[in-house]
Amino acid sequence: MPPLRRILIGRVAVDSATLVITDPGNLDPEWVKAADVEPYALNCLGRDAEALIAALRNLDATGEVTPMSGGRWYRVFPSEGHTVAEVLAEAKRQQEAHAWVGAVIPVSHDSFERVQQAIHAGMGGEIAFSHGNPGFMAAVQLPGDGYYDVYADVEESGADVELKSITIVVASG
Repeated sequence: MPPLRRILIGRVAVDSATLVITDPGNLDPEWVKAADVEPYALNCLGRDAEALIAALRNLDATGEVTPMSGGRWYRVFPSEGHTVAEVLAEAKRQQEAHAWVGAVIPVSHDSFERVQQAIHAGMGGEIAFSHGNPGFMAAVQLPGDGYYDVYADVEESGADVELKSITIVVASG
């Protein structure tokens, strides 16, 4: 068996500390954009987030409020029979009335969130197709943002070159 040769394919820029691998032919039919689906919650963050959350908790339209990232920001869900649009409208009204500084961002289950959910409990995970079958995408949590080298490990026999593996280098040494 001939030895493997490693070839640098290129570098991948990562800004979410997450890398995904998929067939590009699956992206258009499977990749969900937040703008294409109804928001299910509201993210509240910024200097006056706690004051805003206190005001929103008094609304009938506000359901569960979940502190995120150790309480640095909050995810606000509407109560049954209400919509995120109602909670968002009141949040903006409260911000304007009190000159509160912060962001209120409607969130939807988009593909990026599906990726984050898949890796939530570990190093990586698999994202299923929307119809439930496995194999749409694999995701891996990286040590951080940056550029990662991607290599092909190939076996050469005469004029034939056979791809044996793909390697993403996440640490030096």
